[in-house]
Amino acid sequence: MSSDIQFCSDKCAELYRERTGKDQKAIKYFLAGLGMGMILLLAGVFAGEDVVIGSGIILMGVVIMVFPLITPETVNLLGYRKARIAGRILGMLTLLAGVWVAM
Repeated sequence: MSSDIQFCSDKCAELYRERTGKDQKAIKYFLAGLGMGMILLLAGVFAGEDVVIGSGIILMGVVIMVFPLITPETVNLLGYRKARIAGRILGMLTLLAGVWVAM
Protein backbone atom coordinates (compact mmCIF):
# COMPACT_ATOMS: atom_id res chain seq x y z
CA MET A 1 0.00 0.00 0.00
CA SER A 2 1.30 3.42 -0.88
CA SER A 3 2.25 5.58 2.10
CA ASP A 4 0.70 8.73 0.64
CA ILE A 5 -2.87 7.40 0.64
CA GLN A 6 -4.98 9.08 3.31
CA PHE A 7 -7.92 7.26 4.93
CA CYS A 8 -10.79 8.68 6.93
CA SER A 9 -10.49 5.92 9.53
CA ASP A 10 -8.73 2.67 10.37
CA LYS A 11 -11.84 0.83 9.17
CA CYS A 12 -11.51 2.42 5.71
CA ALA A 13 -7.82 1.53 5.58
CA GLU A 14 -8.57 -2.09 6.49
CA LEU A 15 -11.35 -2.30 3.90
CA TYR A 16 -8.96 -0.93 1.26
CA ARG A 17 -6.31 -3.53 2.16
CA GLU A 18 -8.92 -6.30 2.04
CA ARG A 19 -10.20 -5.26 -1.39
CA THR A 20 -6.77 -4.77 -2.92
CA GLY A 21 -5.80 -8.20 -1.55
CA LYS A 22 -8.72 -9.70 -3.48
CA ASP A 23 -7.57 -7.79 -6.56
CA GLN A 24 -4.16 -9.44 -6.28
CA LYS A 25 -5.82 -12.88 -6.38
CA ALA A 26 -7.80 -11.91 -9.51
CA ILE A 27 -4.72 -10.98 -11.55
CA LYS A 28 -4.25 -14.52 -12.90
CA TYR A 29 -7.84 -14.61 -14.20
CA PHE A 30 -7.49 -11.11 -15.63
CA LEU A 31 -4.31 -12.04 -17.52
CA ALA A 32 -5.75 -15.37 -18.70
CA GLY A 33 -8.85 -13.64 -20.04
CA LEU A 34 -6.85 -10.95 -21.80
CA GLY A 35 -4.55 -13.63 -23.23
CA MET A 36 -7.49 -15.60 -24.63
CA GLY A 37 -8.92 -12.40 -26.09
CA MET A 38 -5.59 -11.62 -27.77
CA ILE A 39 -5.41 -15.14 -29.21
CA LEU A 40 -8.91 -14.74 -30.66
CA LEU A 41 -8.05 -11.30 -31.99
CA LEU A 42 -4.86 -12.55 -33.69
CA ALA A 43 -6.64 -15.62 -35.07
CA GLY A 44 -9.23 -13.30 -36.57
CA VAL A 45 -6.53 -11.14 -38.11
CA PHE A 46 -4.81 -14.12 -39.73
CA ALA A 47 -8.14 -15.60 -40.88
CA GLY A 48 -9.41 -12.24 -42.10
CA GLU A 49 -12.63 -12.63 -40.09
CA ASP A 50 -13.96 -9.45 -38.49
CA VAL A 51 -16.36 -11.46 -36.31
CA VAL A 52 -13.48 -13.33 -34.70
CA ILE A 53 -11.49 -10.11 -34.21
CA GLY A 54 -14.55 -8.49 -32.62
CA SER A 55 -15.09 -11.55 -30.42
CA GLY A 56 -11.57 -11.23 -29.06
CA ILE A 57 -12.10 -7.56 -28.29
CA ILE A 58 -15.49 -8.33 -26.70
CA LEU A 59 -13.88 -10.97 -24.49
CA MET A 60 -11.23 -8.50 -23.35
CA GLY A 61 -13.92 -5.92 -22.59
CA VAL A 62 -15.87 -8.43 -20.50
CA VAL A 63 -12.70 -9.38 -18.59
CA ILE A 64 -11.96 -5.72 -17.87
CA MET A 65 -15.53 -5.18 -16.67
CA VAL A 66 -15.47 -8.24 -14.39
CA PHE A 67 -11.94 -7.61 -13.09
CA PRO A 68 -11.46 -3.81 -13.21
CA LEU A 69 -7.90 -3.90 -11.90
CA ILE A 70 -6.75 -0.33 -11.39
CA THR A 71 -3.42 1.29 -10.70
CA PRO A 72 -2.51 2.85 -7.35
CA GLU A 73 -2.13 6.18 -9.18
CA THR A 74 -5.75 5.96 -10.35
CA VAL A 75 -6.86 5.17 -6.81
CA ASN A 76 -4.94 8.22 -5.55
CA LEU A 77 -6.57 10.39 -8.21
CA LEU A 78 -10.18 9.17 -8.01
CA GLY A 79 -10.49 7.07 -4.88
CA TYR A 80 -10.98 3.29 -4.84
CA ARG A 81 -14.69 3.11 -5.70
CA LYS A 82 -14.62 5.73 -8.46
CA ALA A 83 -11.49 4.18 -9.95
CA ARG A 84 -13.19 0.76 -10.15
CA ILE A 85 -16.23 2.38 -11.78
CA ALA A 86 -13.91 4.08 -14.29
CA GLY A 87 -12.28 0.70 -14.98
CA ARG A 88 -15.67 -0.88 -15.61
CA ILE A 89 -16.67 1.97 -17.93
CA LEU A 90 -13.47 1.45 -19.92
CA GLY A 91 -14.26 -2.27 -20.09
CA MET A 92 -17.73 -1.45 -21.39
CA LEU A 93 -16.25 0.85 -24.04
CA THR A 94 -13.86 -1.93 -25.07
CA LEU A 95 -16.78 -4.34 -25.33
CA LEU A 96 -18.71 -1.87 -27.49
CA ALA A 97 -15.67 -1.40 -29.73
CA GLY A 98 -15.61 -5.17 -30.19
CA VAL A 99 -19.27 -5.21 -31.17
CA TRP A 100 -18.58 -2.43 -33.67
CA VAL A 101 -15.64 -4.35 -35.19
CA ALA A 102 -17.66 -7.58 -35.36
CA MET A 103 -20.50 -5.95 -37.31
